[in-house]
Amino acid sequence: MNGLWLTWETQRRNKELSAAFGFHYGHLDHSSLGRLSRYFKSGLETLQQLKTRRPEVVIAQCPSIVLCILLVLVQAWRSFVFVVDAHNVTVEQLSSSNAFLRLLVRFLLRRADLVIVSNSALVSLLETNGITAAMLPDKLPSISVGKLPARFESYKSPRFVLIASYASDEPIEEFITAFIKSGNDASLFITGRRKNAATLLRFESEQIIFTDFLSLEDYEALIANANLLIDLTTREDCLVCGAYEAISVGVPILLSDTSANREVFPIGTLYAKNTGREYQNALKEFALRDTELQAGILKMQEEFLPYWERSFSELKLRLEQASQA
Repeated sequence: MNGLWLTWETQRRNKELSAAFGFHYGHLDHSSLGRLSRYFKSGLETLQQLKTRRPEVVIAQCPSIVLCILLVLVQAWRSFVFVVDAHNVTVEQLSSSNAFLRLLVRFLLRRADLVIVSNSALVSLLETNGITAAMLPDKLPSISVGKLPARFESYKSPRFVLIASYASDEPIEEFITAFIKSGNDASLFITGRRKNAATLLRFESEQIIFTDFLSLEDYEALIANANLLIDLTTREDCLVCGAYEAISVGVPILLSDTSANREVFPIGTLYAKNTGREYQNALKEFALRDTELQAGILKMQEEFLPYWERSFSELKLRLEQASQA
């Protein structure tokens, strides 16, 4: 099956899943350019990839909506199975208050031969909108466990790492405040670019460390040498990348308490509703159950691959059958 995975962003899911399918990874990230220049350059390179590779199956990450519009137009004169890997923000746009956006996203997803999402709740939501959907969680990333970066060695243990990009759905300030009120003696590392932390930098102290941008090697070493990872979101059906990373490195994680998280990450995990009191309770629970949680996340390492391979095999078969139709 000759396939092409297209994305106009840099995200681990795209790279891991394109490799699993054996598809060419069409990674066209020009985010450093202005919007119009980015769309123009990415669009031209997308057309070139389609012309050169002549794929039977094209999987496109959405967002970008512009990428999906382009592929719908191209599919009208070039035959291929069109699949959308829809991230949560795209699915949420089906109920947007912006009527034009809502109708556009529904049209694009219905035009796709198949829409891939990360969990069963999103499959159900899409199907109620007349959209053909299938579930495929992220593949566990391959992470090299290196030595803790030297500049972090002086901070005391235990080490907690709050995985952050400072997006609007991340309740970072609420967690920091709860961490301070808990009186926990851990070191709390907060990832992501300092310039995006803005007023949150007022919390910086000997115990709360804003790491700034980290190389992939340093980031992976930091999370692998943590005692607890934290990755929170207010999106109800979002499976955060940090959860998959936690399983890969064998470190317990604290996640927002949602049915989607409980379905996919049932053990080795702490859950908290997005309130200060719940965060404080979860930190107290970690202190009491750290050994049990460590054993649980290692068990998840063993169990996740067969779970993922079942979903992957079913989806790959569907794509093979569609490409031969």
